[in-house]
Amino acid sequence: MTLAAPVSMATSRLVLRKPRVDDARAVFDAYSSDPLVTRFLGWPTHENVDRARTFLQRCDAVRAEGTAYPWAITRDGRLLGMIEARVDGHRAEIGYAISRAAWGHGYTTEAARAVVDWALSQPPIQRVWAYTDVENAASARVLEKAGMARETKLGKWFVPTGFGVPRDCWVYARLKEPRHRVAETRATFAAAVGATPATPPSRQHESVRLETRQLVLRPPTVHDAQAVFARYARDPEVSRYTSWSPHRSIDETREFLLMCEEGWTRGTVCSWAITQRDDGALIGMTDLRLEGHRGEIGYALARDAWGRGYATEAAGAVVGWALALPSMRRVWAVCDVENAASARVLEKAGMTREGRLKAWAAMPAFEAPRDVWCYAAVKEAA
Repeated sequence: MTLAAPVSMATSRLVLRKPRVDDARAVFDAYSSDPLVTRFLGWPTHENVDRARTFLQRCDAVRAEGTAYPWAITRDGRLLGMIEARVDGHRAEIGYAISRAAWGHGYTTEAARAVVDWALSQPPIQRVWAYTDVENAASARVLEKAGMARETKLGKWFVPTGFGVPRDCWVYARLKEPRHRVAETRATFAAAVGATPATPPSRQHESVRLETRQLVLRPPTVHDAQAVFARYARDPEVSRYTSWSPHRSIDETREFLLMCEEGWTRGTVCSWAITQRDDGALIGMTDLRLEGHRGEIGYALARDAWGRGYATEAAGAVVGWALALPSMRRVWAVCDVENAASARVLEKAGMTREGRLKAWAAMPAFEAPRDVWCYAAVKEAA
């Protein structure tokens, strides 16, 4: 998705402009070499100007792709910092960094307000959000002054460079109202499969089989296409609260199952066919989408298997397996605020409700992005 991003934006005191590769020295000197600036950020302090140059080349690439829109924050021609909006379907996430010498002058608030206003002026964007470490009070004030409201606290969400371990974060957001239909549903599963894995695939991702009292969870294959299509994938009642539409043909189901196999191979998504222990019948699917120390759970179950505790057993098995991985610190999931059955599944699977994320999910069955409850199970450091 490409947005109408201006090359520059002016505020009362600042000019936000497209960064250039020849800004490398200015970026390095202003902020990227300062460990106090990077303390609450997710990237390490730049050790030399070449590292800053590589970062600026990445800025050019993501802007060309339409996945993020970075701007250099300048005053009177002097570079103070950087700010960007990362685009993910109908959502835009704000991130920023600014020189220590510029702290306390309101520059970050001024820049953030301009970028938030610009993002919400773009037709596809309906939610602008950001997160900040629970101890980063200065950043929290910036987000509030930029018109964003605090929604909830997410446990063990982010690993800031100054700490090296997952930390709790506050989530802030500002919404476009009234909400409108999303023109094109975000291909969440395909994007998760195709993501760059945080760590190289390992043997822990090969053919993992999980068993519960009533179920066997096994990696699916393309040979499951008929069962998946017939049992649940074409049923609009099953997909009502999901990010995918009912499958229109078995070929669509085959394509999905090939992506499931690729997810295991790449180490980005772990998928399981949910089968009954007594007869091996396939009754649904569940997956774990890996992102560093986090894993997001999703599931779908055939309508005739609802109400028997199968979803709870399957979700509980995946949560337990994931948290046993040495690298995993947070397993989370979202469910529509009206989907009480799914909320009960997540609670019974050992997850705790953290809060409400507004306009988070684009679901084809609904006219506009929906509010969700966010659930998580977190593992403390050993």
